[in-house]
Amino acid sequence: MLVAAISIALSACSSSSKSGGGSTASTGATSTSSSSTSSSSGKATGSTITVGSIGTFSGPLASSDAGFEDTLKAWVAYTNANGGLNGHPVKLLIKDDAGNPTTGLAAARDLIQNEHVIAIVSDTSSVDTAWETVPAQAGVPVVGGSAIDLPFLTNSDFYASGTNTFAAVWGVEALGKQSGPKQSVLYCVEAPACAASIPVYKAFAKPLGMSIPYTQSISAAAADYTAVCQAIKQSGAQSYVMVDAAAIVGRVADACLQQGVTAKVVEASSAVEPSLLTSKGTDGLLSAAVDFPFIDNSNAATKEFHTVLAKYGPSGLEKNFGPGLNVPWVAMQLFGAAVKAGGSGPVTSDSIKAGLYTMKGETLGGLAPPLTFVKGQANLQNCYFVLGISKGAFTSPDGLKTSCAPDALVEASVKAIKS
Repeated sequence: MLVAAISIALSACSSSSKSGGGSTASTGATSTSSSSTSSSSGKATGSTITVGSIGTFSGPLASSDAGFEDTLKAWVAYTNANGGLNGHPVKLLIKDDAGNPTTGLAAARDLIQNEHVIAIVSDTSSVDTAWETVPAQAGVPVVGGSAIDLPFLTNSDFYASGTNTFAAVWGVEALGKQSGPKQSVLYCVEAPACAASIPVYKAFAKPLGMSIPYTQSISAAAADYTAVCQAIKQSGAQSYVMVDAAAIVGRVADACLQQGVTAKVVEASSAVEPSLLTSKGTDGLLSAAVDFPFIDNSNAATKEFHTVLAKYGPSGLEKNFGPGLNVPWVAMQLFGAAVKAGGSGPVTSDSIKAGLYTMKGETLGGLAPPLTFVKGQANLQNCYFVLGISKGAFTSPDGLKTSCAPDALVEASVKAIKS
């Protein structure tokens, strides 16, 4: 339950409401530009590569995944319009599990047993523990997605494209330490699992030379947060984190600003959404980002992200859903890189895994923290980026530079949840 709790915390405790569902197929359109994962511009003529994706795009557990489906489809359309992967067009089947374990299990079985996908790419399912054994038993790799989830910590058949849960918590605290050694933690009352993240924050505070002087549950239904804000002031905390939805983060931050709280807000990037740009209380916010800061436009890889979403995505995609769109994009880029690294022969589950095992410190052009995959081992990515908010706009204070949690600490934490 501990990792599940932290995962809920880092994925914003389910706030956004979205429509969606079922399974969709995407095969592409036309373009004149070239992709870093494509073989050449022009029509892909090889045999079709069929892959699947499972996400929680609707239902009560949907959180910050809005826009993910559109990002996946944009990547496929662009890739197919520019020669595919090693000349192979990509067919992507998207499944929405609506946060239901039974639905997620059925989706995984359908993709592997009936659709015969060779990989599941961009796992953003909140219930992937219910179906993680299905691809493992079939030898089908799960490539990229929401690496804060438990399977990415413990299952060697899941290949993370971003920062893991424990490293993200470390990042949140390390960013808080920039303001001072005391950090308060507020957590959602609606999901009891949110409270279970508190012991991890306290445990990680010690090696950072920090303390957690005040923790408190908060309710989305509360009409007033005065008492909580006053307690933050009295605790002497220089920063505070909210294990809650982005909408609540904004409300509490604004209330605390009115109460004279000077402590800075720090968050995991999955709890950061465009709605926070209008909150005065979140000015100066820093967040630990699992993949590159989505606003970055400093090199070819990040420019490609913006160009493709602008051309192939619906109008306003980045403006409305920006901070989390890098997660499915980086997952697909990792998949594309694995196909290329797997050689010029038939593209299979085994060739994809072989391609992944060639990667040592791979950043996909700056899009991901350094990725290294070792056969038979869980793939822990312990470095993170920084995304911020300043004067009503997103910022990337460190650009594409990453900071890292101690490997030994993360490994010990993972070992503890296995025991």
